[in-house]
Amino acid sequence: MDSDGSIRIGKRESAKGVSGVFYHLRISIQQHRNDNLFDWLLERFGGCNDNVGKMPGWTVAAKNAEEFIGWILPYVIVRREECELALEFIKTLRSRHRARLSQDVLDVREVLYLRSAVLKHSRYNKGV
Repeated sequence: MDSDGSIRIGKRESAKGVSGVFYHLRISIQQHRNDNLFDWLLERFGGCNDNVGKMPGWTVAAKNAEEFIGWILPYVIVRREECELALEFIKTLRSRHRARLSQDVLDVREVLYLRSAVLKHSRYNKGV
């Protein structure tokens, strides 16, 4: 699969009236040539089909990303370190209950977020 895309750990402030920060993982792929690829990715790994501008795409969030990353990791060259950071992030996901995350988990997520941002910034500077 040759495509454009991103593997991103993001951060935002929690919703109005709730203190803290929210970290998230999002993988997006865009490709001009093959819409069938996105239908297959959606069926196999979940996520959603979307369009970025006029380019068709597919996006998956953290809860469905682990299997996809495991599937592509043996073949990834350029974004290998980003995949590995994403897998580390997925390990920090809590169970379905609403308990607050420990400070240790928040600290790990912050480190992963910062490492992800450095990779993204260095990739843009190198033109990759």
